[in-house]
Amino acid sequence: LSDKKNVEIKVTDVQVCDTISPLDLSVMDNDYKEEVQKEISQSGQLLPTKINYTKYGDGINTIDTVVESREVPQKLVYITVEYTNNGTEELEELLFFGSLMKFSEENGQVKCYDGKPFGSNAEWDDAVLTGAARHVEMWYYDVHGGERRNNYITHLKAGETATVHMAWLVPEEELAYLYLNLDTYGDSYELCDHSLAVGYVDIRQ
Repeated sequence: LSDKKNVEIKVTDVQVCDTISPLDLSVMDNDYKEEVQKEISQSGQLLPTKINYTKYGDGINTIDTVVESREVPQKLVYITVEYTNNGTEELEELLFFGSLMKFSEENGQVKCYDGKPFGSNAEWDDAVLTGAARHVEMWYYDVHGGERRNNYITHLKAGETATVHMAWLVPEEELAYLYLNLDTYGDSYELCDHSLAVGYVDIRQ
């Protein structure tokens, strides 16, 4: 990344789980903790998530309308990322970030996945995820630093490696479209030149 030329960033593991057992709930703020606990059954298994298929209104005569809904199984995607300082000086307050991007491809053409196949004539405009699955940006990470104790590695000595775990909930049927964006300056919702230059990590399952 532009100001991190001496930092090597490596994805070392991707786990797909039916429970939230890999998560350390003690590192989560109360809002996210309460939200993710609503996603599990009494036995600890992940509950289905709901997708609302929405038709946009024109903002004057019509409003956005949910024309169809369905429940689908969801999975926890738990990713291990290593940050290594390959420089000669200690780094302080090293910002890290992760977001999940979903891309579909057909005949060499790539687009951000929106629930529609290529060439679809679906009677809706957007597939809107509900619950914790709606979060594109990481809502779980187990390293905290900086003034607000958020997504910073406080100190990283020369030659030292810090390990960060990140997590998302994802509809099972969308695991085939997943890419990880680790760019701290890019767009989490659309393809952008800066993130393309950094590169997306293919974590499709």
